[in-house]
Amino acid sequence: MKVAIGAFACGPGGGSEPGAGWEWTRAAALRHDVWVFTDPSWIEPIRAAVRAEPELRLTPVEVPAPAWANYPGDFGRGERMRYVAWQYFLRRAVRAKHAEIGFDITHHITYAADWMPSGVVLPGVPFVWGPVGGTAPLPSQFREQLGDKQFAVEVARGVITAAGRVACGEVLSRRASVMLAANEDVARRFRRAHPRVEPNIALHLDELPLATPVPDRGAQPAAATARPVAAAAQVAGTEITGTDGAKPPRRAVFAGRLLAWKGVRLAVAALARPHAEGWTLDIYGSGPDEDQIRAACEQLGVADRVTLHGQRPRDEVLKALATCDALLFPSMHDSAGWIVAETLALGRPVICLDIGGPAMQVGEVSRFGMGPRGIRVRPYGDVVGALARALRDCPGPLEPDRRFDVERLPNLLDELYVKAAR
Repeated sequence: MKVAIGAFACGPGGGSEPGAGWEWTRAAALRHDVWVFTDPSWIEPIRAAVRAEPELRLTPVEVPAPAWANYPGDFGRGERMRYVAWQYFLRRAVRAKHAEIGFDITHHITYAADWMPSGVVLPGVPFVWGPVGGTAPLPSQFREQLGDKQFAVEVARGVITAAGRVACGEVLSRRASVMLAANEDVARRFRRAHPRVEPNIALHLDELPLATPVPDRGAQPAAATARPVAAAAQVAGTEITGTDGAKPPRRAVFAGRLLAWKGVRLAVAALARPHAEGWTLDIYGSGPDEDQIRAACEQLGVADRVTLHGQRPRDEVLKALATCDALLFPSMHDSAGWIVAETLALGRPVICLDIGGPAMQVGEVSRFGMGPRGIRVRPYGDVVGALARALRDCPGPLEPDRRFDVERLPNLLDELYVKAAR
């Protein structure tokens, strides 16, 4: 089939959205003739990847956005406006190429949010939408953790995204021949479209480090690479024993941007509860919430058990995950967390809130929130206490999870495109 793919971000070898854009596009190009319409910054990396893998039937098409749409900031800020403007120019480019080639399928892949437009839709041509992400409503009880200003931002975001779902999401869901939902929240919201739940995560499992059967707490970065909260903070993962011969602490890891809604302060507060007394926490990432996290560590008296490493190379973070006791990831609205999938693929349990993509990735749990891949904590009541109890009850190393292997994609896309073309 001749397939037009809209992928604002499409980066060979990248992670998150650029990596997802590339892996899904590459998988389609293994069996179909694909034209990927993308931002100019990705054109040369794609061409280089095609030269290295000549069996790919892939042609990159540059779709520039106008200078007036080049807002400062990352995708969480002005870049969203650039993305929306880019959809208009994508629409023009796809229609021009369709007049020349005649596409059999169009497919919107990256940044497929359930409240944003898509410029890849063509009249009379089957359309595959997704995987479509969407953020769950933020429970009001997290206002204290976020602060009034950030909570107001989240409320405004909720209003804007709700309007976008009516103006864009509902229209696209009716137009789509096939819809993929990144998580259960999106699937429920658009149940009339009968979406299939399939996150955009695509891992090269053979490239992940080998997880040790028992955490090797000595194989961690040197003290010089970490920025401890307190001068006496331990090097992450260093084995510590008390004078009474007590067991060394268990080690939790958080990895991601340090934003208020990522819930790192919830994780720190949980560490201060008695149920989590035997745990330490290594935090990988940077962001605007770092100062508040440090202050919380000092205020709660856990500065000697928390280490902030800052932004570290991906290989280093993966090694930390491969040797930890659990990923502590109480994010308040993630559509599909790659770090969660990587942790599960490494055979380590995940503790998360029962919201959005991470909860879906952890999978089925008992009425107490415990499951074979980790623990889902209900986002109401004493959440901090529940996180602490989850640490206490956290299972040991797991069987590595292979659900998100990149090798699943060629057959999946074949199935979807055949279904869409019927």
